[in-house]
Amino acid sequence: MWSLIVGLAWGCPEEGLGNELESAVVLSVGSTTASLCSSEERWYRIMSGEGILDLTAIFAHAQGDLDLFVYDQASLDAGLLPLASSRTATDNERVVLDRTGLGDLYLKLQWHPLEDSSDFELRSYGLSLSFSPSACDHSIGRSFANSEQVTMGEENVYSLCPGRELWFSFSVFHSSTFLAQMTYLEQEIPLQMVLWSEEGNILDLTHEDRQELSYSYWGMVGDSEAEVLDTGQSADTSQPQAPAETDSELEETGASFFVQIRSLEELSEQVSLSFLVQDDSLSACVEDDYPQAVFVEQAPDLTWGSYVLRACATDYFWFENNEDSQLWIRAEFETLEGDLDLYLYDEAGILAASSESYEGLEEIVVAQQGRFLLKVQLSHDLQDIGIDYTLSVLSQEIDDAEGQGATISIEEEPDPKVSSPEDTGCMNLRGAYNSSLRMIVFIAVSIMCRRRFF
Repeated sequence: MWSLIVGLAWGCPEEGLGNELESAVVLSVGSTTASLCSSEERWYRIMSGEGILDLTAIFAHAQGDLDLFVYDQASLDAGLLPLASSRTATDNERVVLDRTGLGDLYLKLQWHPLEDSSDFELRSYGLSLSFSPSACDHSIGRSFANSEQVTMGEENVYSLCPGRELWFSFSVFHSSTFLAQMTYLEQEIPLQMVLWSEEGNILDLTHEDRQELSYSYWGMVGDSEAEVLDTGQSADTSQPQAPAETDSELEETGASFFVQIRSLEELSEQVSLSFLVQDDSLSACVEDDYPQAVFVEQAPDLTWGSYVLRACATDYFWFENNEDSQLWIRAEFETLEGDLDLYLYDEAGILAASSESYEGLEEIVVAQQGRFLLKVQLSHDLQDIGIDYTLSVLSQEIDDAEGQGATISIEEEPDPKVSSPEDTGCMNLRGAYNSSLRMIVFIAVSIMCRRRFF
């Protein structure tokens, strides 16, 4: 560790030297002194390298305060939070940061003068920079811009190293309450969790011995449907193309959140901990084991048959209809709290058919040949609790009354020219039997009815 030498520079630095990022002064290992005059900030550049950076600034001035901020190029380009900062109300500011793999770093000294101080008053300070080796794992999230993506419900073990912070990110797709938990695996030291929004705002943070954060997200999902989804592809494309996201589908991506774990005191060794984010809603929806897809690009192919499913969000499935066939798709469900709708798109992203009734049955019939994407859309009030539904698919030759796959009852409108069962005393057998038995039964019943009424 290099010792700090505090000196006074009687006079201001060369005009423009380090006053802006573009003119940042290269800061080398060791100690240096400088002064701030008319400018209220000073920029330094720390060349890339490995190891733990230890930076200290000391000043003595009763007319203001000096703060330190350390950035990498990525955080500067994106206008994000600094990698590290020191903003105490003392005359000693210190930043400890593991710089391995971060490239060149930029140090900003920010002066906060008191209201009655002179803008041209000399402010002297001393800087000390040193490095020490680091044996930390650098593959996990290190900053807001380079966070570790975590999955809801999965708990993993991490190490917090000296000069490091841990950053995690996750996404929430519908209104819910989530819980972020940190658990010490060995020694307990003062660590703090900070919850950030994707806009860079602090939403919550822990204090004292608290090791969890709970937050409710009230995001909404759009319910409007576009007639045409623009994919940029022609309708006769030979490869399956997923529909582009409409405004409503973009809203379904929800929001991203970030959790920062940092030490409230200087670490001398690694600290092992586990981190978990889980849905803490009172009636959190649990998906079934079938490989359903929340996103279009994950949609699986389904063949003819019946599937008992549970949806917590929008589901997508691919179906294929052969030449001279009709495709029946039917979704049955029971709920008094919301609704479920069906939308069928062709490969060009054009809406081919839809079903938006307010009953427990949604049904689509399509005679077009080709490959189709089915979207199962839940209403807003079902997104927290989900819904159980049966999805049935029947492919039937247009000239053949006997279908393949799941047996689906297709209701037909009554023919006004045909007498009702009440009129004839005979039961209506339409749709009660398959085609191989329907004719025989119909003839037999017809003979019986004729003997009775004629």
